[in-house]
Amino acid sequence: MRAITSDMNYSDVIAAINENLQELGGGDAVSNTCASALYAVLNNVFDGYDDITPLVVGMSGHEFVNAVNDNFVSAAAGAEYSGLKLLHTSDTHGTVSSLNEAVSRMRASGNDVDFLVVSGDLTPYYTSGFTAATESAISSVGDRLLMCAGNHDIYDNSHAGFGNSAKDQVSETAWMKARMGNTVTWGDGDSVGSYWHKDIVKDGHTLRIISIDQYCTGSTVYTGAERHSTVYSQSEVDWFLDLLYNTPSDYFIAILMHEPPVQSPAGSDSDAAAVGMAGENLFTTDCLLAFGNRRNETDLNLLPRIMRAYLHQERVSFNYNNYANRGGHGTLTIEKDFRNHTPATFLFYIGGHIHADMCGYIPYTQWADQLMLFVAAGDSSVNYVTYDDLLWNFSAGHYSGERYAQDEPSYRLNEVTIDFDRRRIKIERFGNMTTAPKDSTSGQDRPHGIRVRDKITFPFKKGGTV
Repeated sequence: MRAITSDMNYSDVIAAINENLQELGGGDAVSNTCASALYAVLNNVFDGYDDITPLVVGMSGHEFVNAVNDNFVSAAAGAEYSGLKLLHTSDTHGTVSSLNEAVSRMRASGNDVDFLVVSGDLTPYYTSGFTAATESAISSVGDRLLMCAGNHDIYDNSHAGFGNSAKDQVSETAWMKARMGNTVTWGDGDSVGSYWHKDIVKDGHTLRIISIDQYCTGSTVYTGAERHSTVYSQSEVDWFLDLLYNTPSDYFIAILMHEPPVQSPAGSDSDAAAVGMAGENLFTTDCLLAFGNRRNETDLNLLPRIMRAYLHQERVSFNYNNYANRGGHGTLTIEKDFRNHTPATFLFYIGGHIHADMCGYIPYTQWADQLMLFVAAGDSSVNYVTYDDLLWNFSAGHYSGERYAQDEPSYRLNEVTIDFDRRRIKIERFGNMTTAPKDSTSGQDRPHGIRVRDKITFPFKKGGTV
C-alpha cells in the first residue's frame, strides 16, 4: 500500500488513494472532489473490514492521513475474500492447460474452490469431437463441474443427421449430459436442449446458476459461417421465464452461456460502445471493438430484454426472430408479467466465445446494470486470434494470446469469488499475464513486464458498495 503523507498536494493524495483501491481489488475510483464526498466514498470502501477508523468531516489533516493509512493497512490484511469460489475457463479448443491447472487447484484447495465452470468450445476447430485429453480432464472434475456447450462443440460436427451418438451431438446431448448427470436439473421440455439450472448453497446463501443453451437447432446441424449464429427454442424460452418467476427473492442468480448476451450491430455506434467499455475498465480488452457483430439475427438481445423486465418488475412482451435459415423454431413469443413480483439478485452472465477479456457492465443504457464476466481463450496457444487484456503483444501491436516470457504458463484461468458477506464479486486471473500499462487510444508500445491489474471487484448491484 502506498502511504499518504501530510506534505502531499491534494492531487497526489487522490492518486495514492486510487492506487491503493486498485491494490485492494478495484472498485470505484475517487476524484478531486470535496472532502465530505471523498470521506463518504472511502467509508463505503472500508465498510465491512475490521479495525477501521471512520472518516468524519472536521478531522484534522494529520488525523485524516493517519486514519486513511491505517484503514488501508487493515483492509489489505483482511481483504481475503470468503464465499463461493468458481474457477472459470472457456474456449480451450482441444488444449488442456487450463483444465489441468483447474483440476490441480481444486485438488490442492480441498473445499476452498467449489466448482469449475467451463463455458464451451472444448473441441478443436472443425472437428467432430473432443480430444482424449479434454475428455479425461473434464471427467476428472467429478460432481464439481458446471458446463455449457459452445458453437464449435455443436456446429463443427460432420454428420448429416442430428444427435446420432455422443460424438455426433457432442455437449448438446449425450456427452455433456453424461458428464454432469443428475448433479444439475435439466430443462427437458426440448429433446435436443441442454439447458439446466443448479442451486448451490454456501454460507446460508443460495446461488441459482442458470445455464442457457444457445444452439437449440431443431432438426438440422449447420456448418460454415452459420456456426456463429445462436438459436433458441420456444420450450427453452418458456422454461427460462418460468424459472425466473419461480426463483425465491432471497436467491442470487448467475447465468452461464457461451456467447455474450448482447450483440452489437456492425457500425460506429457499436465500436464506440465497445471502446468506451474498454476505456473505463482495465479488465476489458482495448481490442474488443464491435464484439459479436458476425451475427445475422434480426433481433439480437433476447436475454438482456428479459432480465431488464425481471429486475425492474416490468411486463415483457415481444417476438424474437431466430436466425432465418435455422431449422425448426422460427419466431418465438416472449411473454411474462413481472410486475408486482420481487426479483432475486442478479449477479452476472459468465461465458467466453469472443476470445477476449470482457469483465464489465453491458455498454448500453437500458441494460447498464447487467454485469458480464467473459474470459479470453483458455490457452495462449489456441489457434485463433485472442485478445487478452492482461497481455500486450509488442510485435503485432495489440493484446494477443502469445507468451512473451518463457516462464509464463500457457493457461488462462479466472477465479470468481462471490462474497455474500461483503456483497461483492472478485475476479482474479491466474496464468498467462505478461503485461504492460494500457492506453486504449494512443496505440503506443508499452514497457515490457509491468502488469495491468490481474483482479477486479464489482458490487452485487451496480452503484453499490465495493
